[in-house]
Amino acid sequence: MPEPHTPSAAPARHSVTLWLVSFGYWTVEGLLNSGSEIIDVVTGDIDATLWEPAVWELTSSYAFALLTPFLVVFAWRHGFARATWRWTLACYLMAMTGFVLLHVAGMVGMRKGIYALAGARYVFGDLGLELPYEALKDVATFWILVGLAVGFDYYRRYRDRDVRAAQLESQLTAARLRYLRHQLHPHFLFNTLNTISAVMHEDVRAADTMLSRLSDLLRLATRHAEDQEVRLQEELDALDVYLEIMRVRMGDRLRSAVDVAPDTRDALVPFLVLQPLVENAVKHGIAARPEGGWLGVRAYRRNGMLRLEVEDDGPGVANPPGALSAGFGLGGTAERLQHLYGTAARPVLERSARGGLRVTIDIPWRLAAPEGP
Repeated sequence: MPEPHTPSAAPARHSVTLWLVSFGYWTVEGLLNSGSEIIDVVTGDIDATLWEPAVWELTSSYAFALLTPFLVVFAWRHGFARATWRWTLACYLMAMTGFVLLHVAGMVGMRKGIYALAGARYVFGDLGLELPYEALKDVATFWILVGLAVGFDYYRRYRDRDVRAAQLESQLTAARLRYLRHQLHPHFLFNTLNTISAVMHEDVRAADTMLSRLSDLLRLATRHAEDQEVRLQEELDALDVYLEIMRVRMGDRLRSAVDVAPDTRDALVPFLVLQPLVENAVKHGIAARPEGGWLGVRAYRRNGMLRLEVEDDGPGVANPPGALSAGFGLGGTAERLQHLYGTAARPVLERSARGGLRVTIDIPWRLAAPEGP
């Protein structure tokens, strides 16, 4: 079913531009036609003084210039729809008649006034002959202007619809990102509290240390409550707090190494992008083994991208899927990356040289803006 035509908001937005374009175009049209007519006067093809052709053409053009904005607005407000096309056509035929009569009247009136100022007299000619002659040109001009106005209006509508769709998509993406981002807080909080609960009856001092570090981590999370991206250094600060909590629980069973290229510390990364990767590695690759294991985190620039790596030496899996997926507890991270960077982000899950798993994430290289004084 076709979309019903509604009055366009274009006239209000484009009124000044419309008048300027109308007078600009018709001035050029009138001058070009005047030049052709003056040449005919010079060559003797027309019996008139040199100034008369300019008056004839410019008065016709300026009469059109006065009428064009009103006609365009009329066309914008009265689009053709299947249900009302007969009524709309009748309106256009009446508007066309008025357009022709007003153009001829305006043109003749201006000419008579200019001729009178020049001390001459303008004669339009036999009305029965001249009016049909002018009407043929005016009718063609009328429908050309209507076609251009309607075409522009439909183009504007489709363009605005695409812009609204893009804005809605952007708002939905932002809302989804906020949802995924805020999911991380309770998820991490509950896991950490469970960790504290597991040791508080065995080692009160260790539990107290873990609570203190949890407070530090929550302070960092609060500071960046609305930030989707932070400096890598701030992400590393949060990761360091998390690793301290896990070391209190696991002791020497957790061995870790963080290798970060100095030039990457001001690069932008999603906040808490490393923590779920590290948590997943600790849970599935290290904590389940009595002897514990090793965890490595790297960050460096590669081929114009920022590469983040989280690797463990755990048991791994026989056939890692390649792409990061929800099956390995990392679906939220993969979805955040997709919403933030689209296809520009490349998260990969694969076996590491140490026998465990390695998650590699390439994201666009962007530096954080310098902080103010």
